[in-house]
Amino acid sequence: MFITRHLRRPAQLLAIACVLLVPAGAAYAAADPLLAPERYYMSFAPADEPQRPAAQEQYYSSYGDPKPLTAPQSPSLSRKTPWIAIALSIAGALAIVAMSATQLRRIRVRRRRAAHTPA
Repeated sequence: MFITRHLRRPAQLLAIACVLLVPAGAAYAAADPLLAPERYYMSFAPADEPQRPAAQEQYYSSYGDPKPLTAPQSPSLSRKTPWIAIALSIAGALAIVAMSATQLRRIRVRRRRAAHTPA
């Protein structure tokens, strides 16, 4: 009995692709086993890339001359406290809490009645 009878079409295609790609990868690695790690490490740091400090200096110098920083301006002091917004926020929060408590109470009462109702 073949295993492909139990697999779906995408799984079958993936298995076939893996079977075809494994020999190609093995041939690439077997071409020169001593050069494989060197090729791997060389792929991360090309030789023509500038060193880290030089690259950082080049990056920072690409912006030109920096402008001096200005001190942040403090906002003008205002004695007006937004009491209306504060009161409305507190009232809204209390209304939400009250409605939640009411709904919770109704659910408890219904459950209690359902539990004591004879079948």
